[in-house]
Amino acid sequence: MHRGDDVVATANSSISDKGKHRFAHINDGPFVAGTERAIRRAELLESVQKGRFEPLLLLVPAVHVVALWLRNLDKDADLIMPISPAPKGLRPYQPLATHDFVAVVAALASQVQRQHAESRGRPAP
Repeated sequence: MHRGDDVVATANSSISDKGKHRFAHINDGPFVAGTERAIRRAELLESVQKGRFEPLLLLVPAVHVVALWLRNLDKDADLIMPISPAPKGLRPYQPLATHDFVAVVAALASQVQRQHAESRGRPAP
């Protein structure tokens, strides 16, 4: 949703068990403008221009990551573009192969798990 030239909110949908989109929620948080920026950057990628991709929004709340997931409809070559603000280890708006993105997010999740365990006075796993 726009107010003039400014992006102020997104309307999100979810897919029902019958495969139909339905309204889920409206978001006005810090990732709204970043989502539009990520889509515009993705449109400039040669692989996206030459291929068929489905844009999806990927949320990983445990490690405070939001990313544009560009699902490749022709082959197994998805791209994931972290949206700003992104945690250390992920460069906003720089597309990553799926396995590279998963490796960074897994490392972030392990770090969060260790910090949580230490804050409770327990040994880290």
